[in-house]
Amino acid sequence: FWSQIKFVRNHMTPAVNICMFLLFSKQFTVENMISATSMLTKNRYGWGLAQVGALGSVVGCLTIPISIFIGWISQYREDHVLMLWMISIATFGMALLVDPTDFVSTDNDTYNEGNIFAVGPHRYYMGYLIVFCTVQAFDGVVGSVLSKVIPTALASGTLNSGLLSTFVGTLGRGFGDISVT
Repeated sequence: FWSQIKFVRNHMTPAVNICMFLLFSKQFTVENMISATSMLTKNRYGWGLAQVGALGSVVGCLTIPISIFIGWISQYREDHVLMLWMISIATFGMALLVDPTDFVSTDNDTYNEGNIFAVGPHRYYMGYLIVFCTVQAFDGVVGSVLSKVIPTALASGTLNSGLLSTFVGTLGRGFGDISVT
């Protein structure tokens, strides 16, 4: 077992490490968003189960068409260009979710309603949609890049590229859950 771990470590190229980091980041982000949604929207916006369910339904219905669109675009654009665009779009969506007014003390019990920089329910909805759908579609592009950069030596054996990417994704989910907790 230890010799296989040493073998894998010796064959991990910088490109494979970047792909693994991106897979970890994707799972971490998705798990954070999904785990925190019901708690955050209930406490901050007073949403009930129906509103959280509607958000999940809309996101679920948009994820597959967006992934299909990204797959179609990948025929005409290189993977690294798609990765940069998708990271930029996801970063924009995350910026929509950052509320700098939380660091300012207010006298009301709301989420700093009325402040132009506050994240209200509509801004949260848009940021959530952008981040979740982009990050989910990003998974296919990272998988494509990983299949091109993975050394052939890691294509066989117990610790192969499939197991490694599954392990990294599971670590991302675990750390995402820990960070929400």
